[in-house]
This record gives sequence, C-alpha cells and structure tokens, in this order.
Amino acid sequence: MAFFGRSQRFHVWIGDASLKCLTSNTSFLADMLTMLRRPCYRLSVSNQPPFIGKRPIVSVVHSQNCRHFTSAVAKSSRDKGNRPNYGYWNVKDCHTVEDLLQKTLDKFHVSSPTTIAAAWNYVPVLLRQRTQRPMTKRNRYGQTEELMQRECHIFSLLEQTMALFGKCRPRELTTIIFSLAKIAREVRSIHGTKNAKSIHHQAFRNILFDDKSNPQSAIFQPYAEAAYHRLAKFDPRCLSNLAYSYALLGYDPLLQNGDTLFQNIAPAALNTLHDFDPQNISNTLWSYATLRVSHPYLFQSAGDTIAASSSLKAFKPQELSNILWAYARLHEPHPTLFEKVGDTIAMLDDFSSFKPQELSSTLWSYATLSEGHSVLFKRVGDGIVAFHDLKAFTPQALSNTVWAYAKVNKAHPGLFEKIGGTIIDRDGLESFTPQALANIVWAYATLNESCTGLFKKVGDAICDQANLNRFLPQELSSTVWSFATAKCQHPALFEKIGETIANQSDLKSFKSQELSNIVWAFATATQHHSELFKKVADSVVSMSNLSSFNPQELSNTVWAFATVNELRPDLFKKIGNVIVDMDDLHSFKPQELSNTVWAYAKVHESNPNLFKKVGDAILQRAGTNSFTPQELANIVWAFATLDEPHPDLFEKIGDEITARDTLNEFTPQNLSNIVWAYATVNEENASLFTKIGNTVVGLDDLQLFAPQSFSNIVWAHATANVHQPDLFRKIGDALVTSNIFEACKSQELSNTVWSFATANELRSDIFKKAEDAIGKSHKLESFPAQSLCNIAWSYAVANVDAPLVFNDAFIIALLDKQEELTLKGLRQLFQWHLWRVREQSNDGLPETLQEHCRDAFITANVSSSILQNDVISELAAIGLNPEEEFLTQSGYRLDALVQIDGKRVGIEVDGPSHFIHETAKGSTILKRRQVTTIDKIALVSIPHWDWNKLGKDRSKKQKYLKSLLS
Repeated sequence: MAFFGRSQRFHVWIGDASLKCLTSNTSFLADMLTMLRRPCYRLSVSNQPPFIGKRPIVSVVHSQNCRHFTSAVAKSSRDKGNRPNYGYWNVKDCHTVEDLLQKTLDKFHVSSPTTIAAAWNYVPVLLRQRTQRPMTKRNRYGQTEELMQRECHIFSLLEQTMALFGKCRPRELTTIIFSLAKIAREVRSIHGTKNAKSIHHQAFRNILFDDKSNPQSAIFQPYAEAAYHRLAKFDPRCLSNLAYSYALLGYDPLLQNGDTLFQNIAPAALNTLHDFDPQNISNTLWSYATLRVSHPYLFQSAGDTIAASSSLKAFKPQELSNILWAYARLHEPHPTLFEKVGDTIAMLDDFSSFKPQELSSTLWSYATLSEGHSVLFKRVGDGIVAFHDLKAFTPQALSNTVWAYAKVNKAHPGLFEKIGGTIIDRDGLESFTPQALANIVWAYATLNESCTGLFKKVGDAICDQANLNRFLPQELSSTVWSFATAKCQHPALFEKIGETIANQSDLKSFKSQELSNIVWAFATATQHHSELFKKVADSVVSMSNLSSFNPQELSNTVWAFATVNELRPDLFKKIGNVIVDMDDLHSFKPQELSNTVWAYAKVHESNPNLFKKVGDAILQRAGTNSFTPQELANIVWAFATLDEPHPDLFEKIGDEITARDTLNEFTPQNLSNIVWAYATVNEENASLFTKIGNTVVGLDDLQLFAPQSFSNIVWAHATANVHQPDLFRKIGDALVTSNIFEACKSQELSNTVWSFATANELRSDIFKKAEDAIGKSHKLESFPAQSLCNIAWSYAVANVDAPLVFNDAFIIALLDKQEELTLKGLRQLFQWHLWRVREQSNDGLPETLQEHCRDAFITANVSSSILQNDVISELAAIGLNPEEEFLTQSGYRLDALVQIDGKRVGIEVDGPSHFIHETAKGSTILKRRQVTTIDKIALVSIPHWDWNKLGKDRSKKQKYLKSLLS
C-alpha cells in the first residue's frame, strides 16, 4: 500500500503472508499512521511489495531525500508447516530499546511467543534506564526522520505481535498486554517532544495515545478481544494481570459482543475465586475500583472469601491496603471483611512493614465507609506517633490520615500533635494540593484539635498563592468553615477567599451546602464581606427553586445574613416561602427551627406565615426536651421581637421549662431572654417567672451575668407584675457591689432603674450607684428620649435626688429630643417636674416643655371599671355624694373625692394593675405621695382583693367603707 502526504511521501508495504494472519491489516495500519498526526494523509493499496530476501518488509520512503527505513515482517506459519522451528535468544542481551526492537523484529520468525512476551516485558525496563538517546532536532512538523523510523519499528512489531495471538498461551498474552500497559504508564505524561526522555518515549507516546492522552482503541481493543475469547482458559494470575493492565491504562474496552472487558472478567474470576492468591485478588479488586467499574457480587464474594480465611498473614500490607481502598472507592461496604482486616492489622506489634501510603490509605478506606474500628485507629495512631519522624509521609498521606480520624470521629491528640508539628516544620506547603490543605484544617476543626500554628501556616500558604483558581468550590467552603469552627482568626485568608468567590461570573458550580457553609463561616468568624454576601444572595434568589437546600442549609443561610446584619428582604422572603410551602417541618432539627426564626427577628423581617408554621411544628412534637436551653430562649425571643403571638407555643415552652428539676443548663442570657420574651408579649406564666427568679437567687454569685441580662430580668419581672423581692435584693446587691452600671448601655441602665422603681424596690444605694454611672460614664445626649423619661420618673418614684444627672445637660438633652417624646414620656416628665419643683424645691422643666407635659398628663384617657362603679355606688348609698374623676390642682385624677367632717378625702379604687402581688407599684406610690404632699388631699385606697371578699352583700360593703373612712 502507498501512503501520500502534502510534502512527504511514504510507501508502506505489507506482505500477503501477514495479511493472512490479521483480517484487518489495512484498517489497522490506517489507524496506526493516522495516530502519527501527519498532515493530510491518503492511503492506497498495492499487491506488488518489495522483499528483503524472501521476507516482506514495511518500507517508509521519505520523498525529499529518498532514504529508506525498513523493518522485516515475520513469516506466516503457513510458510513452513503449522509449527515454526523456534530458536532461543536472551532479551536481556539488549541494552537499549532500539537494540531490543530491532533484534525482536529480526528474530521474530524464529522466536517463540514466550520470547516475544519477554521482549515486550523488557521494554519498560529499558525505557526507565538513563542510557536512552534523547530527542534530536525536529523538523517543521515536530518530527524527525529517526522518530519516524522508530515509530515504523513499533508499528511493525505491534502488527506482528497481533498476528501471533493465535499461538499465545494466556500467560504470554497477558504478559504482552501488561507490558504495553507499563509502557503506556511510562510515557503517558509526555506532552509534545519537549519533555520526552528519549526518542522511544516520544514514539511510544505518539502510537499508544491520542491527542487527549486517551489509549488508542485501535491497539488495545484488539488485544482485549483476543483475551476475551480465551478467558475460560485464564488462571487467576492471568485474570488479575489482564484487569490490572487495563486499569493502568484507565480503559475498559467495549467488546464486539456489546459488553465491556471488565463485565466479562468478573464471571471468569468468580469461577476460580477460591484459587486466587492475595496478590491476584488484591490487584483484581484494585483494578475494578481504579476504573470505577462496579460489580457488587464480585466484591461480596471476594470479601466473603477473604473474611472466611483462618488467617491473613499471607497478605502483604500493600495487598490489604489496596483491597480496602477498592471497597471504599466503589462504596461497596463489607463489615465482616473490614472487621477481619482491622483485627489483623491491630494485632501487629508495629507498623514498620507498612509504607506511609498504605497506612493512610487503610485509614481513609475505613473512614470512607464509616467503619470505625476503634482498636485499629488507636493502634495505627499510636504506631505513627512512635515513628521517629513523618518525613516519609507525602502531603496526601498526611491529609488522608487526619481526615480519616475526623470522619469517624476518633480523637487521637498525640497523632494530631505529631502531624501538625510535621506540617508546621516544613519550609513551605507548595507540594500540598488544595484538597489536602482543605482536608487537613477540616479534620482539626471537626475534632476540635487545637493547633493555632498549623492553621496559620495553612492560611498563610493559601494567601501566598497568586490566585485560588485551582481550588474547587468544596475546598473553598471547607477551608473557611474549618477556620470559623476552630475559632482561628485569619482575616487575610477570608478576604482572599471572599474576593475569589465574589469575582466569579456566577456561582452555579457551587452546591447549596457550599454556599451555606461559606456564608456561615464568614458570619461565625465575624468576617463581613459585603461583596461576597451580595454574590451569594443574588445567586440564591436567582435559582428557580431551592429544592437542593436541606433544612440546615436554609437555616444556616438566613442565620449568617442576620448575624452580619446583611439586609436582603428578597432572600429572606424566598427562603421563608420555601419553608412555608413544605408539607411539614419534621426534617428540621430543633437548632434549625430556632436559628431560622432568630434570623428573621434579628433583621426584623416579618413573615407571619413562617412563624405560625414553625410554632405549629414545635407544638406537634412530643415535647421540647430535644431543644437546648439556647434554642428555647431564641425561639421565644424571636416571636416576641417580631410581635408574633402564639399563645399555645408560649404555654407549652413555659410549662415544660417550669417542669424541669433545675435550670442549671440555662445560661444567664437564656434566662433573661426567656422572661423578657414572655413579658414583651404579655404572656402570663407566674410559675415560669418564679422558677427563673428562684434559679437566679440560688446562684452563689452573678459574675456571669452581663448588664443586659440583669436589666432584662428585672424589667421582665416588673412588667409582668411578678412579685419576687428576693430576686430584686440579689440583683440589687450585685449592682451596688460591682461596676455593672458603668458597663450598661443607656437603655439597659434606664430599664434597670425603671424596674426597681416600678416594683417598689426603692433602695437609695442602687439609685445613687446608677447616678454615679450616668454622671461619670455616660453622656446624656446619647440616651434615647424614652430612656431619659424613664430615668426621671424612676428617681421621682424613689424620691432620691441626683444632681449628677438632673442638671442643665439633662434639660438640654430633653429639649434636643422634644420631637421624640411620646405621651407616656411627657406624662413621666410632668411627674418628675412635680417632684423636682413641688417636693424638692429644685428647678424643673422649662415653661414651654412644662406646659406640653401638663397637657399630656391631664388629658389622659379616663375609664372606669366595674369595681370602681360599684364602690362609687356604695359611697353614694351611705350619703357621701362622691365627685367622680376629680382633677386635682397638681393634675392627678382621683377616682372619687368626698367630704368628711369638712375635710377632702380622695378615694382610689385600686385594681390589679396598681399592684405587684399585694405590693403597690411605683406608679401608685408616686401618685399617693404627690397628691398627699402637693394637693394636701388625704387618700384612702380600696384594694381589689378586700372589696372582692365582700361579695354581693351591700351591707358589708357599706360597713367596710364606713370603717375605712372613719
């Protein structure tokens, strides 16, 4: 056949004898020559080949210089009977690939299949030697005449070897295939001619692989077909080597019967599985796993066979490691096998027979299949710690080792300390892949293994990279998650990763878990990156649906945005609607329910349907014992913050907290947030308040309480009208004997004094301590208007002068905030003004503000209760002619005014709102005092419990009134 090119012309001749040995020689050579990637070749056939002696040749003629490169073709067996007269020659007499190829071609017709197999087997040995001649100067197509000659030799030898298949025994056939696989592994990494070690490396690379580094099917598929037709005669070693060869190639050929080669190897292996030695079975399973060819029955049977062995002493460490790795890679669990192998390894005195790669691979396999063999992990960890150093461990081995321990949650501080120290002591981490770096910090974070130096080393190594384009989304996510979980601050790392993600065109390659973990990590590490959060929010909002997000991911996402105060109503609306549209929330863990409502409350994103859904979901659960104190506190806090009423939910949570033996697991903040929430939504639960109050009183000290916790607890008890003097005494003592007031924010300080005043806990030492804090540590202009009003009213109730507070600066602050004053605040200020001017003889409010406050005070809505009407009726019945809703000169209104012996007596019908239990509230105390001292009117109080005891007996009621007023 003649072969023509644009500027070069080649003549390739195949003798008739060779054509008889292979039915598709023309197609084969066409494929072979096409692999050389010559420009625009055409193929033609000639029946008049030249000969060297009596043997046909392959002749390649260069058209420009007419040089000939020739290779002899073996005689067909038809030339000399059915059985050639084979001679013997030693392949090891050849010292270069060139010598070996030429000698094999020259002696092919007198060589046995065994010798030919040996020759192929010796090629990879010679390729690895440094005596091979390097590439020479290339022509304009990147080729050399010498390279073409070597390719011609290889073509010829491959073709003649194929023709020999009919005479090869299984062992010889698999040796040839195995040899080609080893050659392929040796030359696969060559790209172009620049990094070729020798001319033969380049020639084999051109022939065995295509441009994309895929094995040439024109070569390896016929070999697979030849093997397939003889599988029944293959012994375990041949089957194993066949599988191993194609695994090295990364190629599972499709056969003419429609199945792949590995689909046919498995049945043959199963028939002789009991005859497989350790290496055979290891290599076979390794090969299936390498190609990711699943065959559950083969793996189950092989596992059963190994596990049934009385002993595994015959297995080498590498064989055990590869077997376990194969099961793990294909996710083929076999607990009995893993237990047997684990027990065997764990009983070893030491692990010096294991290479680092084998140890790490073994651990990785157990972890991947969640096989937590405690004894094995303990023994292997101890063994690694006992090594003098870990310099023999590759970055991947170090990474896989710690990853495995974390994956099965097996702590081994000594091992992690040793590996951490090894990594820290390295000059640099350039040899660590992104996955290795991410897995290392993930493992330390997961097992809470502290190693600040390691995290800094890894963080610095990542920051030193020009860009993070090699990092996959999972690796970016895992890295920041690890640093956040381990509480290791590295702002530069977060900034670099944040920029990397924010600058991507889109985040479609990121899974929902990765997006969620990234924003969670940034929020947890308090590393706010607005561009990153915007990018993630835009990506989530643009999704057609969020079905890929599980409950934890939905919860963590809104939690993260709320934590860094990133206001994205569109994101919260989308996630909220997704949760509302779910059939139920059974798949949500307590923490996820809690974090979700907390997040919406934190950014004040109202979603009534979401809160009702979550509240109903909690009610449907058997109890709240599965909720942590923090989760319970966050839930009621969230509902209260957004004013989302759910009485049944509050009743359930309150009753179950009250029913607990102790509240020792509740933090001060938990306790304060709970009572604050109940008071805010006016949910009465006196037992809950009493339980929490008694818990606080029973503590040895209150050092763990933050100023806000003190403030919230007393505010809640005062607001909910829960009488607990011991609680106020305990907190009051803590306030007086510490610097808590100095640490209070303005609202916390004002709420605290307001609470003590409201609860009629009028300790002058508390109010003087607060005065010092306000006067020395706070600027009055920084206080909200209502806080100023609360403070003023509280001191008026307590009747404690406070010159450090009530001065010109106080008046200026009020005047500056006049527009912010509410009706409640104006009325409080008028009562303060009355106290300052009429009781203390001090300066009060400026005239204009004073009149404004008085108008608000005297125009308060007037309403009479049934109790009040009943008392008025009986007063009239005894002839006192009461004057209802009497307005005093000071501006107070009295329920009634009567004249007794010429003296005015005010009647106050005090219902439940005037008391905390049976103790008058601060507002009641202040009114009584100021009416008495300013208006000079004697007051008589009729408490609701006294009146209600009289029932409907009018005579008793009248007698009671006469006795009271006498």
